[in-house]
Amino acid sequence: MTQGTAGRLEERHDRYIELIKQFTIMNDIFMRNVLKEKACTEFILQVFWMRIF
Repeated sequence: MTQGTAGRLEERHDRYIELIKQFTIMNDIFMRNVLKEKACTEFILQVFWMRIF
């Protein structure tokens, strides 16, 4: 991996981290993708139920 490639990867990583920080559990794009996976949906429901009771 060249120095330039490593720098671009680090920039992309930083950009993605900033985008992820903006996601919330109620973010439509985030939830649409999370709810595609049954295990993720079940986990979210378990968390909600634990907070209620």
